[in-house]
Amino acid sequence: MFRKKTQQSNYTPPVPHLYPVGMIVETEHYYFYIKAKDKALRLISARAMESWKSHVIQTSAINFDVPVVGSLGFRPGSVMRNFADGKIYVLNAGSLTLIDDPDTLDSIGNPEIIEVSQEEIDYQERVSKK
Repeated sequence: MFRKKTQQSNYTPPVPHLYPVGMIVETEHYYFYIKAKDKALRLISARAMESWKSHVIQTSAINFDVPVVGSLGFRPGSVMRNFADGKIYVLNAGSLTLIDDPDTLDSIGNPEIIEVSQEEIDYQERVSKK
């Protein structure tokens, strides 16, 4: 009997990218925080990304193959000034605390204050209520 000649394929299955846990990956449109080797969280803004002070890896959206399982706001301890009303908040244990006394800023070492939008404040308030 004759055997059918098999064709050799040049196809190589894609190898998933392995990004280090704790790193931030930047694509054309979004920033992602790598939560686990197979899970990522989409950061709500570039300002939120900067609050994490983590190394940023750049890639294209086509190459980003880690499943996105949620979103992420600002790093705990971030001090934020709402651009809309000028109020200053600190993100403490997942909730926003209004700072209404300048001595409070002195007592926490005059940290960098991040100017944020009302939308970013609303996101943090929604997350803290969960």
